[in-house]
Amino acid sequence: MSVDVDAMAAEVVLLIKSALSPVLAVQAAQQATIARLEARWGDIGALRERMALVEKSAEVIPDPVLPETLLAPVLDRIEALEARPSEPGPVGPQGSPGAPGADGQKGADGAPGAPGLNGTDGKNGADGLNGKDGANGLDGASGRDGRDGLPGVPGAPGEKGLDGINGKDGADGLHGKDGTNGLGFDDFEEVFDGERTYTRRYRQGDRVKEFVFTVPYVLDQGVYQSGKRYAKGDGVTWGGSFWIAQAETIAAPGGPSPESRGQWRLAVKVGRDGRDGKDAPGAVPVVRTR
Repeated sequence: MSVDVDAMAAEVVLLIKSALSPVLAVQAAQQATIARLEARWGDIGALRERMALVEKSAEVIPDPVLPETLLAPVLDRIEALEARPSEPGPVGPQGSPGAPGADGQKGADGAPGAPGLNGTDGKNGADGLNGKDGANGLDGASGRDGRDGLPGVPGAPGEKGLDGINGKDGADGLHGKDGTNGLGFDDFEEVFDGERTYTRRYRQGDRVKEFVFTVPYVLDQGVYQSGKRYAKGDGVTWGGSFWIAQAETIAAPGGPSPESRGQWRLAVKVGRDGRDGKDAPGAVPVVRTR
């Protein structure tokens, strides 16, 4: 039950003011009397007389005691207000959600639902264990003859038999055809290129057959020439030393590259210069060119 406190308080104040109005009127009359006395005797010398008059007037003015007859209506009104049934006030703003309540008791089982749709087929289960062998069945009817099998693998050779008796001589055979003419010395030719390559050539009419081979001996090719291609076994002079090619190459002997070091072999290393000789008596002086 809700009570409009503000309205009730305003009504109580109004009743109190109406009940106290006689007392307030008495107080106002006292103030007016005091004001008239002060206006009549303004000098200080007459202060005692004025005080005596004030005390005398105070005896006439009744005490500001609130009689019970004045408070009775106020109390009755308050009691009536408290007994009045309360009227619902305006709806207030919605409060914050409360904490979840405790779970209720489990209800009774509902009626069974309609049957559901058939589910998808499950995966095949694992193979079961092999069962025990059954009893032997009755013999079946004889089948047809099968086809001939393939020839078997040849067996191992048997032991050597005894020599047979010599047979009779056979009749002479027919004369064979004449064979092709053989090669003579005039059909053979061998050519040497002047260095290390030989060419053997066989000729029979328009047919020619050649065989070329190289003899890998050391062949002096003089002083090394830059850019010239040297064959395996060629020997050159370079920097005062004699070098022999180990493979076909155009690299210079004794170079810093790995190719040059692997393609040439130092055969004869240049020697140190000898001491200067002395001139013989009467000899022509030697002219040095370096």
